[in-house]
Amino acid sequence: MQTNLLIADDHAILREGVISALSTEENTFHFLQAENLEGVIQTCNSHDIDILILDLNMPGMNGIGGIKKIVQAVPGLPIIILSAYNSDSIIKSCIQFGIMAYVIKSGKIDSLKTAINRVLKGETCFPAISSDPLSEVQFSPRQHEVLLLLSKGLSNQEIASQLYISEGTVKRHVHSILASLGAKNRTEAISISKLLGLIL
Repeated sequence: MQTNLLIADDHAILREGVISALSTEENTFHFLQAENLEGVIQTCNSHDIDILILDLNMPGMNGIGGIKKIVQAVPGLPIIILSAYNSDSIIKSCIQFGIMAYVIKSGKIDSLKTAINRVLKGETCFPAISSDPLSEVQFSPRQHEVLLLLSKGLSNQEIASQLYISEGTVKRHVHSILASLGAKNRTEAISISKLLGLIL
């Protein structure tokens, strides 16, 4: 029985690489492709898609917000997120939206194959996360101010000056923000925050 897989990513090389890796004699996959959110919804409306393999960073997605649009447009569609970010915060948000699997792009192709097989059985497949999967990232008003200024490229000293607080206080806020998001550095924290819709 043929399984229709929609590979949605704005990088053609990645789409073709996934298709090549999944194209084996054992598999009976029929592949479709999309490079943006609009293309995903159009393809889902014109084809009977069994699984959507989705990148969060495509044009039109706006991170987690794009998932909500897809879920509303195509209720019940099994979705596997294929992401560069190994972030508990993003994974938890995906679980809340009913995503069935989450695969890290830096992993081996076997992890994607496992996720596909489990989703086809109606099972979920997620990386291990550190705490309650339904908890949400919540920042204090001050932390959110710091995050916004980080996204504008300001240094700790510049943030301290603008918010009339000490540089040490800024450092503590930045440390808490990175820890809450599971980010390795400021750049990753900003990227994850945008995916989660915490900042524009």
